[in-house]
Amino acid sequence: MTVAETIETLPSLVTGALALMGSPGPATIGAAGTAAAFGLRRALPYVTGSAVGTIAVLTLLIAGAGALPTSGPRPGGVDLGSVVIVLAVAYLLWLSWQIATAPPQGAGDGRARVPRFLAGFLLGVSNPKAYLALGALVSGHGLAAASTPAAALALGGLASLVALVHVAWAALGSTAARLLQRPAVARGVNVALALLLAVSTLPLLADAL
Repeated sequence: MTVAETIETLPSLVTGALALMGSPGPATIGAAGTAAAFGLRRALPYVTGSAVGTIAVLTLLIAGAGALPTSGPRPGGVDLGSVVIVLAVAYLLWLSWQIATAPPQGAGDGRARVPRFLAGFLLGVSNPKAYLALGALVSGHGLAAASTPAAALALGGLASLVALVHVAWAALGSTAARLLQRPAVARGVNVALALLLAVSTLPLLADAL
């Protein structure tokens, strides 16, 4: 695929990517929930890590490395794909608890454990659904076989979209919590987002079983 062909497919590529990456899921709900619980500024390291991890997945897929194996035995009888999924689900459930139990913005003592960059990055690169969805997007548009300049152009556009989607969801979560200043209401927002995040792990867990 040439640069000119890539430019022609960009509208379709961006539309498909926006539908995949902008819809509710572990990454987007995690960004919104973390920002709602801890504020946008304190959540930025985690949100940035999640975006960078997703961009790393995109880079691997466009480079033709293929998707992360999610099934099939390995030496010693260990299914590495299932292990990764279980670890990702465990972390998302822990993050759900942190969001649900965080004090409303402005009411805490600042000592709550805010998820950091590394936690977001590890989640971004270990989310099997991201590999499957983004893999379908990449292969459907022929990006794995694109020339280096064309692949770089597509990656730049998709990476920018990933960053914008993460920031938009985080800003939405932070704004919703800030507008609802009543502690009981703010707590309800945190708990609702935490429950959505926990529920979003069910398809991942189903893949591991």
